[in-house]
This record gives sequence, structure tokens and C-alpha cells, in this order.
Amino acid sequence: MKRKRILFVDRGAASYIERDIDLLRERFEVIRLSFLARDLSGLPGALFIQFFRCLVHLNGSDVVFVHFAGWGSLLPLALARLGSRPSVLFLHGADAVSLPDLNYGNFRKWPLSAVTRLSLKLASRIIVVDGSLISSTNPIGSNGPTKQGIRHFVPDLRTPVRVIPHGFDTKVWFPSEVQKEIDVVTVASNLGDQRIRRLKGVDKLLSVAADCPELRFLVIGWDGATLSDLPSNVNVLPRVPNEELPGIFRRTRCYAQLSLSEGFGCALVEAMCCGCVPVVNKVGAMPGILGTHGRSIEASQDQELIEAIRWACDSPPERAFEVAHYAMTRFDLRERREALFRSIGDLIK
Repeated sequence: MKRKRILFVDRGAASYIERDIDLLRERFEVIRLSFLARDLSGLPGALFIQFFRCLVHLNGSDVVFVHFAGWGSLLPLALARLGSRPSVLFLHGADAVSLPDLNYGNFRKWPLSAVTRLSLKLASRIIVVDGSLISSTNPIGSNGPTKQGIRHFVPDLRTPVRVIPHGFDTKVWFPSEVQKEIDVVTVASNLGDQRIRRLKGVDKLLSVAADCPELRFLVIGWDGATLSDLPSNVNVLPRVPNEELPGIFRRTRCYAQLSLSEGFGCALVEAMCCGCVPVVNKVGAMPGILGTHGRSIEASQDQELIEAIRWACDSPPERAFEVAHYAMTRFDLRERREALFRSIGDLIK
């Protein structure tokens, strides 16, 4: 029996993208098209190439998957609609928010907001990794709390929306009884950019580190920028290969994610699976990910944040294993796999 074919559109390498492709290839043929425009100057050429590649591959495809709403989603979804092909649009974070103070989020400016809105309406189905991308309130902002999520920005949206969290391979991400050499770790990308450091809460974490000289901090994802006033108890590393992260997490007591906006937080869950007790900022998906297994604090509350991180670092081994069991059970990769297969089955019966 011939396999059904998925035309899979993404924005390039990411661990969760690679995981989904591996899952889908268990049952389907996957044709992958990556939209790699990184700035406006490269946009016309990327759209031109994408248009013709979609025309070539759409005819033999049964369903179109697109990760991230924006410029890279508009043509595949429009062509799928014109060709009477079902389509699924996956949202991950920036494509459901507007934070002008941080220059972050698709809905903060036109025409990206219009392109995102149209993409949401063109899709046959929308899948989000967390309910906060549907509707939520972010307390961060110069003018106070702001409404976020696609229901706020597209109130007339009729496309069905479903929540399917990321899943993680518990054969890779699991705890062990090794000596803890690191007290607090955080992971992000492009931390050489000051705006990204603020968005990901790294500047706040460095401030906490300065007030906790007895603790050892590790920041992963530091690329190029140097800081003369980096606290002496903070080590920084560039991006490390994914296969090295489990070992680092298992040697760490606390994972801190102080982002000012977060659609999910894959590194957060990976660290929890490895036994890191989490402390997060009370925004986006993160409080819901933790449940009762960690501390969710408003990052502006400096003393509460310091106390929460010290509490996590003082956790007994039993708490670390409880956190790991919870995360491994709730975010098992098999659950996402079955949910994705059911969604495809509903579209191409």
C-alpha cells in the first residue's frame, strides 16, 4: 500500500522539528521544504524559490504541514487551499504574541501581522504547543498586562485549533544519581544579542547570580558577546550539541527559565526530565508546564526569585526524581506521536 505523502514546510533545523519529521516518517512519506529567509533582504528570493518548489511537490502530496505562521507559511497554505489539499499550521510562540517593548512577536507590526492573520485563516487546522498561544495575558509591558494569543489578535478566526504539546524521548532525557556540579543552568540561542538576553531573562539571571555568590551558574548559548561585569560565579558556553545536554542537566540542581515570553520551553522540559528542579517566570506556557513541580515567580520580584532558586538548589534527591517522573510522564514523545497521527487521519480519511 502506497504511503500518504506530507509536504512539510519549516524554518530550518530545530530539535523539535527533527523529532516531528522522524515520527511522521514512521507512517508517511515526508517531503521537506525549509524556508530560510533570515531578513527582509532575503525574503523575495526565498518566496520565489518556495513558490516553485511548492508547485512541484504539492500535486503528489496528501496534506501540507507548516511550522510557524508568517512569511514562510503564506504561500504553502494558499496553494494548499487552491489545490484542495488539507493543511495544518503549527504555532510555537512568536506567531501568537505582540510585545513591542521587546521588538518581539508577529502581531507587533504590519505587514507581518496581516500575513500571520491570513495564514491562520487559510489553514484547515491549527495546532499549538500550549493553550497560552490561544489566549493568555502577559504581565510584562510598559503599559501593564497585555492580552496575547490568536483568539485576541484574530477574534473572527474559524479555523479549528488543537493543543498538542511537544514530546520528549525518555530514553534520552532521564535522571540519574550523579554528583551535582552545577547549581543553576539556563539554555537559549543567540545570546550575543542584548535584546535576546533580555527576552530570555538572562540579564535577570545574571543579576540573581551576583546576589547568590555561593551558587554556581551556567549559561549555554553565549555566542560572541563579552561582558566585563560577568559575575565570577557564572560560566558561559556557546551552543552545545543536543547530545551533550542530558549529561549537563543531570549534573545540575536547578533549571531557571526567566523568559519574558515563552510559547513552550523545550529546554525547560528536557532539564526537568533529567532531574533539574525548575524555577520560571510566571508568563506564557511555563507555569502550566511546571504544575506543582517547581516554582513560578514574577521575575520582577527579585527577593522571591532569589529565594526560589535557593529553594530549588537545596532540594533533596527525592524532589529531583519526582520532577523527572512528572515531566517524563506528561510529555512523553509517544503521546505527541499518536496525537499527530490522529490529526492526520482526521484530515485525509
